[in-house]
This record gives sequence, C-alpha cells and structure tokens, in this order.
Amino acid sequence: MKSKNDLTCIGEIINTFGIKGELKVRPLTDNIKRFSKLSYVLIGIESNRYGITSVRYDKGFVFLKLNGFNNIND
Repeated sequence: MKSKNDLTCIGEIINTFGIKGELKVRPLTDNIKRFSKLSYVLIGIESNRYGITSVRYDKGFVFLKLNGFNNIND
C-alpha cells in the first residue's frame, strides 16, 4: 500500500443512504466515473480498506455499496 502522502482524496462521505447500507459520496474529482474503476476504497484517518460491491450515480453524487455492509445499522 502507498504511504499516506501518496494518497489522493477523490470523494467525501456525506451520509448514509437508504436502508441497504449505501454511502452517499460527494465527488472531489472532475472525472466522477472513476469510482466505477475502483475495487476498494480507503476510509478514515487510519485508511481502513473496504471492498466495493456496487457504484451508482445520481444528481452529481456517488452511491457506494461496500462489502459487509448490508443495512444502515452495519
């Protein structure tokens, strides 16, 4: 894994969405479709790694479904 100095932030989690455990992300990149090419994301100060199950787009936001998060409580 790259060092924290080599990482680039491409989005900000702004909330959960729905009851199926999706995350609503505000993209911080000009190429919003780049999320579809990702197999995982790094989240938080500790850069915890989470696999991506699905990606969808709506009204300029990205909605990510992560492995192991199947409902809003997860």
